[in-house]
Order: sequence, then C-alpha cells, then structure tokens
Amino acid sequence: MRRTLFLFFILALALKGAEAPTKPLILVSGGNANARIVLADRPDLLGLNYAGWRLDKTRSVRYAAEFLQRYLKMITGVTVPIITDVATGASRPLICVGRSRFTAFLEKERQALPPEGFILRREGNVVAIAGEIAPETDLLEYRGADRGTFFGVLEFLERVGGVRWYFPHELGAVIPKKNHLQVDNLNLVKYPFFPMRTGAVYHAETTDEFSDCLPVTRAGNSTGFHVNHTHDGWYRYAGKYPEIFALGPDGRSTAVENEEGGHKANRLCYSQPKVLELELQHIKEFYQQGTKYCNFSLEPSEKYVRFLPKDLENIYHCRCPKCQARWTEDVPNSKVSEIIFGYAANLAREIGRLYPGRRLATGAYSGFLYPPSTVEIPENLDVMVCTVMGNAKLVAPGHWKYMTDVVESWHQRLKGDRRRLFVFEYLVYPSCEAPTFYPHTMKKWFQFLKDKISGGFNNGASPQRNLMTYRFSLVNGWLWHQLLWNPEADVDQLLEGFYSDLFGPVSKPMKELFTLAINCWENAPWGEGVNPGSVSYVPERFLYRDVYSKAAVEKMKLFLEQARKEVPADSDYRRRVEYFGEAFELFFKKAASFQKAAATLPEYRASRVSAVPVIDGRLDEPEWQKAPAIRLTDWKTGEEAPVASEIKILHNGRTLFFGAQLETKSSESLVSAGKRRDDEAILSDDRLQIDFDLQKKNSYSFRLFTG
Repeated sequence: MRRTLFLFFILALALKGAEAPTKPLILVSGGNANARIVLADRPDLLGLNYAGWRLDKTRSVRYAAEFLQRYLKMITGVTVPIITDVATGASRPLICVGRSRFTAFLEKERQALPPEGFILRREGNVVAIAGEIAPETDLLEYRGADRGTFFGVLEFLERVGGVRWYFPHELGAVIPKKNHLQVDNLNLVKYPFFPMRTGAVYHAETTDEFSDCLPVTRAGNSTGFHVNHTHDGWYRYAGKYPEIFALGPDGRSTAVENEEGGHKANRLCYSQPKVLELELQHIKEFYQQGTKYCNFSLEPSEKYVRFLPKDLENIYHCRCPKCQARWTEDVPNSKVSEIIFGYAANLAREIGRLYPGRRLATGAYSGFLYPPSTVEIPENLDVMVCTVMGNAKLVAPGHWKYMTDVVESWHQRLKGDRRRLFVFEYLVYPSCEAPTFYPHTMKKWFQFLKDKISGGFNNGASPQRNLMTYRFSLVNGWLWHQLLWNPEADVDQLLEGFYSDLFGPVSKPMKELFTLAINCWENAPWGEGVNPGSVSYVPERFLYRDVYSKAAVEKMKLFLEQARKEVPADSDYRRRVEYFGEAFELFFKKAASFQKAAATLPEYRASRVSAVPVIDGRLDEPEWQKAPAIRLTDWKTGEEAPVASEIKILHNGRTLFFGAQLETKSSESLVSAGKRRDDEAILSDDRLQIDFDLQKKNSYSFRLFTG
C-alpha cells in the first residue's frame, strides 16, 4: 500500500512538472497591435529628478515606454499604442511599464529589489516590467527615481524581441524583423552585481538614434560616489597666499595668478595648513550659499565631498622640505602617498565633524597609488584605485601581481568593506595601436574584484582621437559592462553571440580573426616585469614581434579577406565587417611597416678598445676613426634619417661607448631646454635616446632615435 501511494505521489509530481505551457500571449500579429503599452495616470512624474545631474530622462518611465514602443515598431513595423492604466481593461494583452494598478501582483517583491533591479513577469494577459524606485530615505539626488524599469525594458526587448546592442552605432544594434511577436512564460528578477558602472564606451562617430551608450552598457551608479581631479582654479590665491603653492625643482614657487604654466601651474603644498583651511571654506560656502568652486560634476553632494589633486602629481609634486621629508621612495608609484592621504585624512575628519554623515571621495592615483603606511584612514573616507598601468596589460603576470596587490592593500586598509572601494580603470592604456582584447583575463579580474569593490569608472577611447583604438575598445567596453552586471557571465558565450549576431553568414572567419587576436594578446610572453613610470605601454618591437608576429598578422589578413569575399553585398553584415575591418587594416599597415623595417635594419659589431676613448663629439681619435659607422635609421619604417648622421660604438669589455655626429643646418636648433638631470623640461626636450633589446647572451641589439 505504501509503495502504491509513493508511486502515485511520484506520478503526480511528474504530471505537475509536465503541465502544458501557458497559452502564448500575442502582442503583434499580421500587421496589427493586439497589445497596449500601459503606464500609470501621470507617468511623466515617475522617475524624474531634476535635482540630480546623474539622473536624466533615460531613467524615466515615460522614456522607457517610448523606447519600447519605438523598438517594437522597428521589429514588427507596427506602432503599439501607449495608454494610461485608467483607459483600458485587462481583456487585451498589456505590457505594463513601471508601476500601475495592473502590477499590484508583484508590488511587494518590487519594493524589495536592490538598486536598479527589475522584474519581468507575465500573469494572464499582463506582462509587467517593473523596476526599483529609490525610496524617500535614499540620497536626495536619487530619491523617488525609477532606477530599474528602463533596464527591464532593455531585457524584455532582448528576450522577447531578439534585439541586441553591442556598440553605440546603427551597426551595433541588431534588430530582427518579425511579423509575429508573442510572450510565453516570462518570470525574471535581475539586478546589477556592482552598483557603480560608468564609462568605458563613448558615443559613436555618428549622432543617429543608436548613438546612446545606455542600451549597450546598462550603466548606473546608485552609490553616489564619483571623483576626479578637483584642484583647479586655485590661482586666485597666488597673490594673497603664495605660501600654499608647491615649490618646483628650482626651489621657486609655482604660484601664478592665471592658468598659464600648463600642468605645473598652481600646484599646492599639502603640508601647508592654509590649504586645508581654504578647502573647508570652499565646502562651507557651497553648502551654505551654493557658491561654485569646482567642476559641476565634482561639487559636494548630500553624501560626498570630493578631493583629488591636479593630474600628474607624480611629476609635479612639491619639493619643500616638509613634503620631501615624507616622500616614500621605496614604494612603487607612491612617492607622495603619505602627503596626499595625510591631507585627505585630515579633510575627511573635518568633514565628518562639520557635516555628520558626509563622506570624502578620493582616489589612489599616479604618485600615490599604494595606501600610506603611517596615516590612519578615517571611517568616512572612500577610495577609488586607478589602474594606471592599463587593464589590457593585466595579461602580463607582473602587471597582474602589481595591480591585484594594490587593490588588496586598499581592501585591507578599508577593513574589507567593499562599499568603500572603487576602481578607475583604463581602456585607453596600454598606449599601443593594436587589438588589445583580453576577455578571459577580464573575467579573472572581476572574479578577483567581486568581493572587494563596489564598481567603478572606465576611461574609454574616444572616436575623435583614434579610430583604431576606439573600435577595438568597443569589444572590451561592452564585455566590461556585462561583467559588472554579472561577474559570473561566460565571456566565450557572450562572444559567440557577438560574432553570430553582427556578422551572420561570415561569423566563422570573423570569429577566427578576433579569436586569433585574443590568443595573441592573452598568451604573449609578457614576463614578470612591470613598466616603469605611472602608465603602461607596449614597445612596438615587442608588439609586432612577440605579440603579433608576422605569421600571425598574415593569418589575420586571410581571415578578414575571407570574410570580405563571402559576406553578402549591400548588407549590414558587410558594413560591420568593414567597420571593424578598417581598424584591422590600420593595424596591419603599422605591423607591416615595422616588420619590413626590422628585416632591413643594419647589424653592428662594436670594436673593442683597451682604454676609455675620448668623448668629445669629434670622433677624430684613432679608436673612433677605425670603428665602422652606421647611419640613423627609422626603426619603424626602415628609412634613413633625412640629415647626415654617423654612429659609432666602442666597448672595453665592461662599458659601451657611443659616439654620434648629426648634421644640422643651424646650431641654434640645438638648444637644450633641460638644464639638469631632474629638470622637468627634459620630458619634452629633443634628445638622443638609446633603447637596448637584450635577446641573447653576449649579443645586444639597440636603436637610436631623437625625441
């Protein structure tokens, strides 16, 4: 009997699990709109908050409904009407955007959503797209804003309409054409893992309706955190308080009463108490009178005051005795950490005392990247770590160890509270013009970050600055945002969709092209070293020899050629192949130029001498006279210098001695701007630079070039 009842129970469960699917809900069919898009009575008031610069119409419910209507028409050719919830009954299919009387069945669950989350659910004839609305207890700039419904609309269009957005351009939007559109079962709750997700993908070269970045990125920031360089405009104090300005290498003040002087103008001495006094005066005037004192996007908010020194603080820091006494020469890229974070800590404590509940947003940047060792970090100080070495360079073991160590150090100093730590990332670095795709390393990076940070900003490439870099960065930027929403996402699966959706019948050769580029970048022999300085670069000889060998480049050319040969004429697939093909062609051209030059560069064997030769630029001693000579050659093109040159090299077994004579039409052009070895002017001065390439024991290749 028990066995019979047990079998009956199993059969009942099987029958329950095998229930027929819900009857399809027909939205559009045969050129007719069966459905209606439903909004609350006053949808124009939902989700709009004009007090907050971070929130715009793209977060409003009205915009979300109109966006949905526009895309449904692009898919089906049919305009689905938008009506209010009092103007219809529930007899026809309804797509309810945002809260209304028809979404009451999920209201309790909607109220429990995390920031920017949303619910997609069908119940009977109703399809609800309802997002999180910031509560009245939230920050003023977010209070009452619908932060999730628009993201729900995007998800609905992807799941039901098959729409995809890969980059902000008409070619980056994939919009299937359908005569029939229906919803079967639909039940999804989704929200971003990282609350701060900004930057990475910039607007397209065009200004068409597809240039909006938001569908591509799903960007957002419910944390209120934002920081960038704030200390501009202090020149107005140059006459009254000259002592607050940094001293340069020559011991002179950098104070000038205008913006002249470029990067080194108006540098501050953070050891001077008057700087903190004036900073607090600025903040007080802003909160009490609304007086502006910095960039609009960096003004104090209800939650954060923002502080970050002027850019290039790692180069133009103060040389006064008090500041120099606190330099930390032994900590990489963090010479002035004690000074900057000492000041930031004092500022944060004063803000907490004067404005209880407010916090300081600051950044760990060039010259002050690692946390300080002697400064106590206040509880109301939050930090954004700048990955100045460039994220695509994380493929290099040395860079990976370096940046993970920096983040881990800050994670520990902030007591493991991920709400206090953010990253400022860079798709513009490393500085090289080549495909820098690193999807698997990016996934690994987010797996490392997911329990340590609350998200971040990414400095992406601009289409106006470099076509090749911009178009290649689109893939990285899109994946970056996908992983911010879900750090567990399968990047290979995402890329499969990228290839098939964008390139259709030629997805195979285009996949092979991108995959080869990915493998070349991620599997190059990068080594354990870390670029010196504050930003990363890839030497072109390494880029075109070890990362992208001549054989690899030739193979990539064949894949692109195959795609161009097989792609249908006058199709979006062809236009997309050409869109990325233009970038690859520029890369091929640079690679070919270097590889051709590398094959023709002259070899040189230095002559051995027993004594140190005379170094006076004349080259008229017997040792120099006997040494063979070579001419300066452009190592990128193989072309000889346009003026006469003579380069000779000697060695004594321990030291290499270089002698060079260069023709010049006027000696007046040979004036050095830099006067000392540590002079900042040397950074932009003409120079003869020697770069060694140590390939084999006792065999060295080198290049000479002028700056």
